[in-house]
Amino acid sequence: MSNKWKLGYVIPNIKVNKTYKNDFLAIVPYENNNLQEIKKESAFAKLLLEGFRNQNNTHVKPSALIFKKDIPDELLSEESLVAFRNIVSLSIIPLCYAYRDIDAPLNSNMMPLYSDYFDLYPVTVGKENLITYTPSSFAINKSKKFIGTTSPHLNKLIGFWPTDKSLFESLKLAWNEMYNKKENIQNHRKLFRSLQIAFQALSIPIKNRSSINDFGMKIAQWVSAIEILLHSNHTHIGCKEVLNKLLEYNWGIEVLNNNIYEHNRNDYNKNLTLIQQIYLDMYNARNDFLHGEKINQKTRHLFSNTGMPRILSFAPIVYRTILIIFLEDNYKISDVINNIMSASYTNHLMKLHDKKQETST
Repeated sequence: MSNKWKLGYVIPNIKVNKTYKNDFLAIVPYENNNLQEIKKESAFAKLLLEGFRNQNNTHVKPSALIFKKDIPDELLSEESLVAFRNIVSLSIIPLCYAYRDIDAPLNSNMMPLYSDYFDLYPVTVGKENLITYTPSSFAINKSKKFIGTTSPHLNKLIGFWPTDKSLFESLKLAWNEMYNKKENIQNHRKLFRSLQIAFQALSIPIKNRSSINDFGMKIAQWVSAIEILLHSNHTHIGCKEVLNKLLEYNWGIEVLNNNIYEHNRNDYNKNLTLIQQIYLDMYNARNDFLHGEKINQKTRHLFSNTGMPRILSFAPIVYRTILIIFLEDNYKISDVINNIMSASYTNHLMKLHDKKQETST
């Protein structure tokens, strides 16, 4: 049987532990049979896939985004490929945050906590060459020589990590409606634009050596990703609107559903649930950064307490909560949503609640 797939992009920073696919696209591990057939068919695909090393010059077996040869042209756009990559990464990374120890340093984790692991390598396969195309460079390589490297700022991942399977299936349905059926375009545009900004927010904050400015830019991206999902032509979306929306999520545990956290906002006359309080900390930190106010190490932490976890370690969980509410509101898939109210997220928030109570006594 002839191979039905072609190589789209190499994903060298991660070795996925399973195949993620829809009817046209797939992100696959190096050992995937279809990927191995692609190597047999194309010498340049083989050259690219076998040419990666890490900083110790150790051979790396990358993952890859592949597509079916008979895929419709409109589904082969950069936008649709990136959107598929985003739904895969956002179905993995937030759940990995829920699995981690709340007190563990982010750089000590062996799960993919950053979207950089899913970066698409900028070299692709041409007819009889390799092509590099970015906003700053264009090159054609016919030499049959290639060496690529993984990103030096990322941990090597060991073992397996979880996938929010029901969320992935829900987002796959939305991808199909957006790019294949071209239905419900306005909601889909909000969804996939928000996912793209969330992907950016999940990138490792290293551009300025993980300075307070890196923190500020990431937290601003998280707030924007959330507000996009809730925006409509007739409604202003601000902090109050997001706080109200977060109340629609049922955590299944009374202490997480109760309004027990006091705050000092004049426009919101109720105490907050824990997930609301986390978002309020995100919003206040974002405002202080973007408005040029003084920020310090306390600004990075929940409850402005350096003994508590950093805000960025809980932002993915707040985003996932709003994402679930959005899918439930706009896609009427409550049966699916009920399956993805994973105990992992609830347990993680309970650990934060308990830690907060300990520091308050």
